[in-house]
Amino acid sequence: MLFPLNQCIRKTPRNSSEYRFLDGELARRGRIQSFLDQVRHVLRGNRIAALVTATKTANFLGISQATLYRKLKAEETTFGALLDEVHFELAKNCLAESALSITQVAHIVGFAESASFTRAFARWTKGTTPPQYRKSAGVDAAAGLNQVAGIRFRRL
Repeated sequence: MLFPLNQCIRKTPRNSSEYRFLDGELARRGRIQSFLDQVRHVLRGNRIAALVTATKTANFLGISQATLYRKLKAEETTFGALLDEVHFELAKNCLAESALSITQVAHIVGFAESASFTRAFARWTKGTTPPQYRKSAGVDAAAGLNQVAGIRFRRL
């Protein structure tokens, strides 16, 4: 099938019926994520949480940092709150599915010291410490080879 070149590069205005139809089709098929889901996806995609910044996240999404903050405010959240949410998910996965030390988990999640990680984790869980959480998850601390979030670790 051949199409004229000018039809292939024509921009469709956002307010046109074609755009609304295509936008509706993508939404119907589940291909459009909410803005919060897009930000979470970017944050989760970074294997080393300490390297995540609002500027890098905004650049990845193709928007300015100010636009990122404005859109998050419209969703009644903040970049810090989303980052905390993703850090908490990563911490729970590391603690429940591996025998990494608390210090190693703290570094993966983005904390320089295990004490600050322990305080943050207790805040996220309303009082449960990382060792208590690990114990409740039933992790074998003697396991030698671990895999968390697609990263493999070997205990030395």
